[in-house]
Amino acid sequence: MRRFRDIDGLRAAATAAKAEVEGKLAGYSRRRDTMRAQVQPLAAEYDRKRSALAKDPHHAALEALETKLKNNEQSVYALRECEFWCGCACRGVVDVSACGLASYVRPRCCPFRPVPAVVASKGRESDYEAVKAECMKLVTEVNVKAQHAQLVVADTGLLGAAALASGGVMRKA
Repeated sequence: MRRFRDIDGLRAAATAAKAEVEGKLAGYSRRRDTMRAQVQPLAAEYDRKRSALAKDPHHAALEALETKLKNNEQSVYALRECEFWCGCACRGVVDVSACGLASYVRPRCCPFRPVPAVVASKGRESDYEAVKAECMKLVTEVNVKAQHAQLVVADTGLLGAAALASGGVMRKA
């Protein structure tokens, strides 16, 4: 309460603080006006260059390619996120052309995250697991038959194997 006893001192301090703030405000206003004056010609030059760039056909083509690239990156990101969270790698895709979304294929695990059909088809093209499994199955069958043929040759001798190979029946002499 002692602070408020000296009212004249408080008024003088408030007047000094007000003068200081008004001086700073005037300085900042001058800076703002100077900056606006410096920025105005630069902004006009920027607008001229931007309009010239918008008229350039190469720029339009690059913009379209950039948009396409962004969409592809978003699709790849969505697939990777799905693989990370679901652990399914989105191999089981379901075609939803019946519901009017013909351009989209949705992964079974993520019904709310559409994936462009191109990305899904590329994934199916590069999915070699089914072909690998089929090849391994055929190789195993061939190996089993080869081993069986070697056992027959070892048991019956070379002549017996030739007779069996020609369709004849092996007879004991």
